[in-house]
Amino acid sequence: MKFRTRPRMHRQQGVVIIVCLFVLLAVMSLGIFGMRNVTLSERAAGNTLEKQRSFQAAESGLRYGEWWLSLNNHGEYINCSDTVDGNTISLMRVCTNALANPADSSWTGYTTYTPENMTISNGGGLASNGDINYLAQPKLYISYLGKNRRGDFFQLSATGYGGQESTASVLQSTFTFSLSSIDLGDL
Repeated sequence: MKFRTRPRMHRQQGVVIIVCLFVLLAVMSLGIFGMRNVTLSERAAGNTLEKQRSFQAAESGLRYGEWWLSLNNHGEYINCSDTVDGNTISLMRVCTNALANPADSSWTGYTTYTPENMTISNGGGLASNGDINYLAQPKLYISYLGKNRRGDFFQLSATGYGGQESTASVLQSTFTFSLSSIDLGDL
């Protein structure tokens, strides 16, 4: 006797759809992770830019103070308690009182300085020329440290801001100005 076999009806088990769903879930997870990574990278790049801007603003104030001291126009040596505009050279001065904590930028008696082409806006943001606004003018504080055989010594402290209050840099330098000359012989 011969049996005739009937073609079996294959019922779909749903395995293909489950595998496809897992693959789709994996691809979506990679996409979400990639977008989050891009967002974090952009935020890190923005923070680095802000840090560099605040550093450069502080350095411009520091260099301005060193330039002013190199003119041998030390102005008055006073106990500084008020804020003056350093863009007016005649108002610049040397403070006899040192800063208690230069890292705390809530100084009193400092000098403000606005470099050429720096746009200041209390909210940061973009300037009309497409550049980024700075939150505030750089602050400069020049202290008299004393004198020795090499000359007068000064400590310069400067604070610069980027576009946000949370982005500030404080820089310091020590500067000496000497009127003496050195005989280099037959050079």
